[in-house]
Parts: sequence; structure tokens; C-alpha cells
Amino acid sequence: MLLIEGPPEADKLVGWAVGAGRVPLHESVLCVSGRLSFEIVQKALVARIPIVVGVSAPSSLAVATALRANMTLVGLRPRMAIIANESRILGNASMRSIKRMMMISTQPP
Repeated sequence: MLLIEGPPEADKLVGWAVGAGRVPLHESVLCVSGRLSFEIVQKALVARIPIVVGVSAPSSLAVATALRANMTLVGLRPRMAIIANESRILGNASMRSIKRMMMISTQPP
């Protein structure tokens, strides 16, 4: 898991990965402490990072780019939402069954 704050850190991360011969980062998850912008998604795409998680919701351009690139986006606020290509995270489970399991596990005994 790679944690960054914004596009400048994404530039540094991708530059390091390319320079060190570590691209593709296809087994990595990029975590962003801010908004999931198009720029973040674009940089993750260059490094071939398949999953990008952000504290806030992604921009519409970020979602469109992720869908075209088969990238998975996860926004954590205001509620957790898997925005694009959720099968990478959920597998064969449906979002409804995941929510049902979460509700059962949080109910008091």
C-alpha cells in the first residue's frame, strides 16, 4: 500500500518507480489522503496501479478515466463507495450481500 497526499507526491512516486525499474506496480494500492482527482488517477495509470483509494469522492473525470482503464476507485467519504470496477475487490460477492454482512456484524448481541 502506498499513501500519498496529492498530485505532487504522485509525481514523485511514479518517478521513483520508473527510475527504480519497479513499474508496473500492479500488486499495489494507492491511498490518497485527499480528493481522488483525474491527475491522481492518471499518475496511477502510468505506474499501472490497479486500485486507488481516496478519503473523499472522486471527480467525474477521474471516474470516467478509471472506467476506461479498468482501474478500481474507492471513495471513503461521505460513505464508502466502490466507484469503478468493484469486482476487483468484491469478487463474486454482491454489494448488497457485503452490506448485509456488515449490518449483521455491527448489531449488538
